Amino acid sequence: MLTFAPSSSETGTISWTITNPNPGYQVYLQKVSSKENAHPAIDLTDADANPISVSGAMSFELLYGPRIVDVIPAMTRGWNLISFPCVMTQSLNSIFPNLIQKSGWFWDGKIFRSIGNDKTFIPNCGYWVYFEKNTSVTQIEGVSGNSRLDIEDGWNLTGSPREILLLSQLPNSANILSVWQYDSADTQFQKVTGSLNFYRGLWMYQKQ
Repeated sequence: MLTFAPSSSETGTISWTITNPNPGYQVYLQKVSSKENAHPAIDLTDADANPISVSGAMSFELLYGPRIVDVIPAMTRGWNLISFPCVMTQSLNSIFPNLIQKSGWFWDGKIFRSIGNDKTFIPNCGYWVYFEKNTSVTQIEGVSGNSRLDIEDGWNLTGSPREILLLSQLPNSANILSVWQYDSADTQFQKVTGSLNFYRGLWMYQKQ
């Protein structure tokens, strides 16, 4: 974790040089922020990436890992419950062009909150996203996010890490009493009992 913590009146710049990068690996820098204000990561191996201007207390996470290129499924017109298992440089608008404003929503444990279309998804979190029409498959790029699930007692809107393929492999699976996913084509919830799809958001109920 990189932390920039000057006084509120000070500013600074983060610049970098990457020499001899490992082919097939990415180095990302992402500002640490809340779910509704998650900034797309910056690819530090991109020669065209600009230095970052910072002011006030700010924290950044440095990520290094194999480059992931994946294709996410097509989305159905209406509400879709989705999740992403990786940190991306893409915003909602670049992943899903032509979204109306306030199309993406997450659950903070008490109420739903919207995320801006210029922001991005936090890995392993669940999001409701509204589409005005059906979409085609979409390519994304990124690096694997943290495999930890931050869930609390009660209902959580979450996802599953890329490394976890079965419900029984989830951390504290014995305390997870109920898991549901949403079928946007049939517009109904389905109980999850076995395999997991890491691009589908999950309603998960945990009790210690």
